Amino acid sequence: MTKSHWESWHDPYRDKDSYLSHRLETVKRRLKESIGQFEVPVKVLSLCAGQGHDVIQTLRENPSLNISKALLVELDPKNVSIGEGEIRLSGLENVSYLEGDAANMALYSDFVPVEILMLCGIFGNITLEDIRKTLAASSSFLTLGGTLIWTRHRRKPDVTPKIRNWCEEFGYQEVAFDAPDKDDFSVGTYQLEKAPLPFVSDGKLFQFITSN
Repeated sequence: MTKSHWESWHDPYRDKDSYLSHRLETVKRRLKESIGQFEVPVKVLSLCAGQGHDVIQTLRENPSLNISKALLVELDPKNVSIGEGEIRLSGLENVSYLEGDAANMALYSDFVPVEILMLCGIFGNITLEDIRKTLAASSSFLTLGGTLIWTRHRRKPDVTPKIRNWCEEFGYQEVAFDAPDKDDFSVGTYQLEKAPLPFVSDGKLFQFITSN
């Protein structure tokens, strides 16, 4: 059976020394640390979750993490099927998929607020305007003190300085910015310090375009 583009995009994860595998390990480390900061059971929401490697592997490898529920939102049905298979194999009863367009705000009305919001693999596929729009709305998904984790490559023109400034503008404090010399990915981890915006269930956050 022919693979979809977004299923094939995950192939480099099979190589433990690939760009994506290195980024994955960084995201997993920051996710584990972030969950550990909370005294309450944590809800995790991952937009454009793909095959869910970051959330599924983190919870499988660290069964003592205090997770209430994790929701992975993904549009590609083959990626959803693969991810759901990994969830079953891992015995993670508190992790589930929602198949749909992650940009659709209406999908989240019954799940927010959450302690951790993951925007990984998104910012390299949308316009700068949509990155800013998504960050502006992101606090409405979170509890006060919640954690935002995002990724973006640093290829020229490197827009991560703008993204970091926008995070500060929208009420976040930078916990960590991982930008290894060996690879050109970056992982931003931020804590929400200002009161979250009210959640608005209509509208769309972004539109995927050719990678930029």
